[in-house]
Amino acid sequence: MKTTVVQWFQWFGEAMTHALGSFNDRHLQPPPIGTQPYRDTPDKRARDY
Repeated sequence: MKTTVVQWFQWFGEAMTHALGSFNDRHLQPPPIGTQPYRDTPDKRARDY
């Protein structure tokens, strides 16, 4: 019975690592793409009146 529970926890851990990703492999992720966070002061102005 104990080995069944241990095997289930090992299987569940591997499944969660596969689904969520490993903490050790976070540096391999690409940078975020899409909307960037809001900045208070823009870098460039579109018009200079």
